[in-house]
Amino acid sequence: VNYRSEPLEKFRNQQLDRLEHGYWFMLNGRATYLTGIAYMYFNFWHMDIGLPNYRDYIRKLAYVVDVVKSDPKKVGLILASMRGVGKSYFATCAQYTIHIFKKFARSGMQSKSDDDAEILFQEKLCEPVSKLPAFLVPIHSWGVEMPKKKLEFFPPRKVHSNFHFDKWIRGRSLRSVIDFKNAKDNAYDSTTQTVLLEDEIGKIKKEVGSVLERFRISIFCVLRGSVKRGILFGFTTVGEMEKGGGDEFKELYYNSDQNNPDKLTVDGWTLTGCVKYFISALEATVFDEFGLSDYAKAKELHDDKRTALYREGLRKGDMSSYISYCQNNPYTEAEAFMFHGKSCIYNVEILQTVQFMLSNPVREYVRKGILD
Repeated sequence: VNYRSEPLEKFRNQQLDRLEHGYWFMLNGRATYLTGIAYMYFNFWHMDIGLPNYRDYIRKLAYVVDVVKSDPKKVGLILASMRGVGKSYFATCAQYTIHIFKKFARSGMQSKSDDDAEILFQEKLCEPVSKLPAFLVPIHSWGVEMPKKKLEFFPPRKVHSNFHFDKWIRGRSLRSVIDFKNAKDNAYDSTTQTVLLEDEIGKIKKEVGSVLERFRISIFCVLRGSVKRGILFGFTTVGEMEKGGGDEFKELYYNSDQNNPDKLTVDGWTLTGCVKYFISALEATVFDEFGLSDYAKAKELHDDKRTALYREGLRKGDMSSYISYCQNNPYTEAEAFMFHGKSCIYNVEILQTVQFMLSNPVREYVRKGILD
């Protein structure tokens, strides 16, 4: 007997339409648009603490992802942020949501180590997928237990007893795969990826690999010649500059500056083909009842902690704790890339002041021209 509940079918189609086209709603009296990825994240993507609360900075991040997804001259997004903003969960949600609307797709992920990639795959992709309603999980070949190595959206291996249903299900399947690989720079070399997630790319230690070399290989997994074939996500909290990948990630990040004319080609591409985005501690710390960022209260909270650490640093003659706090809870991009200074023999405070001056794109310290 074929049975279909019309109200449930209407609801399923409504939700799928919102994932594909987005959703408008009223937020504190203002019409607000959620992209399909943001809608999936807030309504269906279970984190380790349950469904995420609405956070407006995630809505803005999803806008950037949507622009990258639709623009043929933007093949990736390089994200730097403070800790604890949920970027890894959001990244796997974005990857999955893009992936399930494409047939024959191949998507993958890496992290700063082999173990971290496996944890990312199992805990931040497979676990949320296991909690999705059935209509948001395409036809697949796994059973009750979630796979350990890859998600295969292929028809079941066993032929169904109903020939017509079996033919239908095999024709409707995506025949696509999401997997993860080790932390070697060339792990995805020569593959074409629909969405390639490089999680914590700024934390790759030198003994494991190179940020720039991994990016150089990964970018050609989503770009063939000048044709965009997929999307690259490079998300990270910036580690201490002395510990490996920070310096290389900084170069990658600023070479992806879509707002700097010096980093753009004549055709409008950035030097990396990607765009950069930064999430400040001021927008991801304190929120009102509607999930909107409370910048004033966030600054008051962080300023209080910074003042205490700064005074303690002056008293001890060691500013490393103050700088570490600023780096892990940055107001600006410059603070995200601060030198920690634990092993520095010079005055870190002076070096930081000079660093901020030189990294400020507004001020010009050199002028080209004829000197009279």
